[in-house]
Amino acid sequence: MGASLVASDSPGNLTFFPVFSLRTHALLRITPVDSSQSIYRSGGIVDRLDEESLSLLAKMSNDDSLQSIFIVRSLDFCGLDDIDGIFTLTKGLFKPKHPSPGELLDHISGFSPVFNTQPGLRAIEIPDSWNRNINAIIDDAESSKKNPVSVVCGAKDVGKSTFVRYFVNCLLNKHQKIAYLETDIGQSEFSPYGMITLHVLDSPLLGPPYTHQHLTPKRSHFFGAITPRDNPSHYLRCIHQLIDTWRLENSNAADTDQLPLVINTQGWIKGLGYDLMLDIIRDPVVTDIFALQSPQPFPPTFENDVTLTGEPLKQIQREVELRYVESVQKLVPVAKFVAYDLRVMSMVSYLYQNMAQFGKANELWWNFQSCLVERVPWSLDWRTGLNGIWVLWDDIKLSQLLYSLNGSLVALISDDVARERPTPAQGTGDIVPPTYFPPSVYPPPNPDTSFCLGFALVRAIDPSKHAFLFLTPLPAAKLKKVTGMVKGDIELPLCCMLDRQQTGGGGVARQPWRKVPYLTERVVEGLGGNAMQIRRVNRRVRK
Repeated sequence: MGASLVASDSPGNLTFFPVFSLRTHALLRITPVDSSQSIYRSGGIVDRLDEESLSLLAKMSNDDSLQSIFIVRSLDFCGLDDIDGIFTLTKGLFKPKHPSPGELLDHISGFSPVFNTQPGLRAIEIPDSWNRNINAIIDDAESSKKNPVSVVCGAKDVGKSTFVRYFVNCLLNKHQKIAYLETDIGQSEFSPYGMITLHVLDSPLLGPPYTHQHLTPKRSHFFGAITPRDNPSHYLRCIHQLIDTWRLENSNAADTDQLPLVINTQGWIKGLGYDLMLDIIRDPVVTDIFALQSPQPFPPTFENDVTLTGEPLKQIQREVELRYVESVQKLVPVAKFVAYDLRVMSMVSYLYQNMAQFGKANELWWNFQSCLVERVPWSLDWRTGLNGIWVLWDDIKLSQLLYSLNGSLVALISDDVARERPTPAQGTGDIVPPTYFPPSVYPPPNPDTSFCLGFALVRAIDPSKHAFLFLTPLPAAKLKKVTGMVKGDIELPLCCMLDRQQTGGGGVARQPWRKVPYLTERVVEGLGGNAMQIRRVNRRVRK
């Protein structure tokens, strides 16, 4: 994936980088490279070798016939292979269908190298145009001392995400840190879907998105849908606010600490989606555009649209480089994973992760042995802990607000500055309902003054105590910053609602089906039996 891993000067203490190469994506390659110009990174798992291993390593280091030496240790302690107990589509994903030859390699749990062509498996292949254009950007940046800001665009299923990971790793070979702006809310790299995030990365990406959901963003905003069609203006406002955040971060950094920026865009390149992509590309900070070629071409005016600026008949050339690169053939594995499946895997990975333990040796990074229904929730008093609640897209009567939130996924947000709280609505008896901002009256949370901390599952609601009981992987220090709650169109995967101890179909959470609210094992027919089709009018982008 373009990452050059360099050994430390101290052979006794080695840095192990977690690598996840699974059949949901093209398999990674291990090849010897000249790492003399690459940067050593102290991140990862630091471990000390025993005396016998150190002696063997010293002998191998003096062997001129060896190009590279790489040491492998098992990651079976991390807990990711237990995900098949929650999301059954992943069963067998971590067990090789074709064992590696030789006893020497078989004893390392989780490490099954593939030396020959195997049906249903495909190693990642990097086109020459990728290396040529990426190296050109890196060389130009070094010679001109300018900070590259690159936008990656293309249609769906052309390898855009693969290219972005490869590009990020190549940049990290030359820079201590780089910035990454995710605008593809349907297939986010570092967060569950529905989020627009800005990350500062200092370690290479050596796995699919569901393996690095623990990375904390520099700043993020919750959009609440997998497409920006229903509120494109708010979508762009969030993006440009994050670009401003990157710009401020760079202005305060020394010349040697400047952050290159990579912007990933969505695969919607027609109609409104094309207009949104152009708005991002036309930001003055952009220096390079990578356009992945595919059978679904860009509009004929694409080149002029991205390289020229100004009013019609008065357009001038922008200082931006447009680079066309090849797409990669989509991997079709034995177990087919569509976009929806990958979104579910990212959400499941996020909800079941142990953020405090992530990256530590011999600790559980994911806890799939304990179901969500068995966990003790956090409690939040909405009278003192929340400035307000937003339910995006549709108005809800205040009397039905708690019903709509119960059992749903929500975003927890925080304010940069203190917000003036509206007068709480009057309740019946001693129950005071939470402050509610209906979408027909109030806009979504302002990205200039608020940001998203992460996701939470509303486990239960206790109106008598004015308390939300929720589950979240976020640490207590972040939960103290929560000032608001936002519900969008992000659904809790069905597999997260079930109790793995009752896979035989007896019910959920040790309760029979007749006592389980919201769920039924029977087919519902008649009125209300199908999902309601909601017709929404697109809110066009205002120039």
